[in-house]
Amino acid sequence: MHARVGELHAGRERRLSELAKSSKGTQANLARAKTFSWAAMAGGLAWTVMVVPSDEDLDRAVVGWKELAYDCGEVFGHDTGLVREAVAAAWAGPAMDAADARLVEFVAAGVHLAERVRRLSDALSDTVEDLARIHKVALVFSIASLGAIVGAGIAARFNPALRPVVELLGSRLSAVTIVCANLAPAAAAAAIAWYRAADASRTTRIGDREISGFSRS
Repeated sequence: MHARVGELHAGRERRLSELAKSSKGTQANLARAKTFSWAAMAGGLAWTVMVVPSDEDLDRAVVGWKELAYDCGEVFGHDTGLVREAVAAAWAGPAMDAADARLVEFVAAGVHLAERVRRLSDALSDTVEDLARIHKVALVFSIASLGAIVGAGIAARFNPALRPVVELLGSRLSAVTIVCANLAPAAAAAAIAWYRAADASRTTRIGDREISGFSRS
């Protein structure tokens, strides 16, 4: 199990480490662009809230939920569909009236928990991947825009007629940056909405029984 968790952590760490790198790279490009274009300042201010200082906490959260989902699978079964069939068969047989019926219900609730944890883990992983794509787009566009702004800015020092071109490029960079900054919270909200729609307090049906999870009764 620990080897499996280690693989999950290593693979996820390689992907998430680019999130902080991309956000800081975009911030640096915007700072350089501001030297030549006042219009680029708006993008720099908007991007400030998007900078990821470190991926460590994010890595820990994603790997932690992956590990929890794996542990639940180890306890209650990774193929929850087959487990549900087995539990339904147990309820349909002598165990229905036996003293171990409570254990069968416990396993059913465990299957329900394993499914919920897996869905939450998937929602978090998908959100991080969406954020990584947004940061990558912002970084690539800022690199291309910076080159154009620096070139036009230097030329404008010798030919002031090119100054509007510099500000136009700066405005375009700011516009794209602001759009990316607004897409990030939208992506997170979409993931939360998906998880609520796909899970929330949804029950799991096993045979003719409806399982809502663990309870004290």
